[in-house]
Amino acid sequence: MAHHNHRGADRASAATRGDVTPYEAVSCEQAWRSSKLAPIAAVWLCAIPLGAQTPPRPPTVCENCWPTECGPGNWRAGGAVHTRARPANSARLAFSLQPGDTFVVDSSVVRVTQFGRAVVQQRYKDYAPGDTVFITADASEGYYSIWWRGHSRNDRGFWGHDSAQAKLLNPVQQEWWIHGRHGRRSGWLAISDSTPVRNLDCP
Repeated sequence: MAHHNHRGADRASAATRGDVTPYEAVSCEQAWRSSKLAPIAAVWLCAIPLGAQTPPRPPTVCENCWPTECGPGNWRAGGAVHTRARPANSARLAFSLQPGDTFVVDSSVVRVTQFGRAVVQQRYKDYAPGDTVFITADASEGYYSIWWRGHSRNDRGFWGHDSAQAKLLNPVQQEWWIHGRHGRRSGWLAISDSTPVRNLDCP
């Protein structure tokens, strides 16, 4: 994972401040490209404005967020997959990919449908016992976007079973969709750990 770069963080934070609310879709492509932060940290700074004082409410949508170190580029299907006309399971089928088919991914959408919640049990960093931590996005690789004491930040997950620093009351739930083109056809594909596709440009 890339090391944090404070100048990049400043640029990413500045990109989140504007006429947006925690409930609007936010385009993170500019911050993702300009920041030197690891992509999983940089883009999730965009999911919820850092200066917002009102607690966010799901669902939240982050356009061109990439909850992985791999982003747009050339991808390959390792099995049969079906794309949709829009990023929703209820949308009509757009086209199908067969094993070995390559396609070009140009954008993505992450939709958080339920925030997670954890209660701090042991002092950890600047978190105090009794604090409630809202988990507003899973940024992958062990990092999360969280809401704590009126501020949004990124941190490694420190919650889990009763022996952890914080007890997880309910997990965050989110969907990640990528938009791909195969020849003249285009569509959206939901990505999970079991989706048989991989980014050919990512080691």
